[in-house]
Amino acid sequence: MSLPMVAPDINAELLACYERLMVQALKLESSAPAAFDLLQDTCERVMRSRERFVAGTNFFQWSYRIMFNLFIDRYRHRSKERPLMAEESYAATCEEPPAIWRFLEPDDLLVALQRLPEPFRTTAELRFRGVHYREIARTTGVPIQTVGSRLSRARLELKSLLVDVLAERGIYVPAIANLPEPLLAAAS
Repeated sequence: MSLPMVAPDINAELLACYERLMVQALKLESSAPAAFDLLQDTCERVMRSRERFVAGTNFFQWSYRIMFNLFIDRYRHRSKERPLMAEESYAATCEEPPAIWRFLEPDDLLVALQRLPEPFRTTAELRFRGVHYREIARTTGVPIQTVGSRLSRARLELKSLLVDVLAERGIYVPAIANLPEPLLAAAS
């Protein structure tokens, strides 16, 4: 059985592999500040756990394992903080629709949808039915990026058309961007 390494050797070993550990931290984390935090926490944990290090074993691998375990713990903690939401409709995420929608009738959206130019209308109608981007791309014969562009333009045009409907009713909407996208955005 090997004797544990003494504290001064731990300091020297840690200094010797500090740069290599930083490279590994940068590979694990998505940003330099997060990598630096991970490295500092690793060094702290290495110093607290120095009694567990067995002389003659690879110090870098031991330190890296500590770093990797810290990274996994942080990853699990972050995933619990922001749970992923399943696809939900806009109505399910809000208690009541925005005030502007009470001035619109369901038929207003359908009429506005019919006024869209053909490539945008087809793409928007398919997405409105819940068809995924890939399926829309395959159906319409265009790249998936084009589907995204067409949907974006269709949303803007729908907003503009619905603002016009509201203006005809005497309801002033200061900017097109203020009109939320409850139907098509929720489907994206």
